[in-house]
Amino acid sequence: MVNLSLFLFNLLPIVGLDGSHLFRSLLAAWKRPPLDAVYDLEALESRIAQISCLEKMVSTLAGFLVALNIVLALIQTYYRFERLY
Repeated sequence: MVNLSLFLFNLLPIVGLDGSHLFRSLLAAWKRPPLDAVYDLEALESRIAQISCLEKMVSTLAGFLVALNIVLALIQTYYRFERLY
């Protein structure tokens, strides 16, 4: 049961987990630009800065959720052992 929940948690599209890599690959394959496309470099640089800021926020949130998950698992384990002894 733990392996299944860890597997499903790992598939979430959160930065740092496998789900984010899978999601990005699928999105890139679906929205691939034509090979002869012309790009505006200034627009691309500002977009990269926006994505970078967003990734930092999402990464921080993901880290918080992982830490919260660990704390909740430790609390649950503590109460299980408390009932046994």
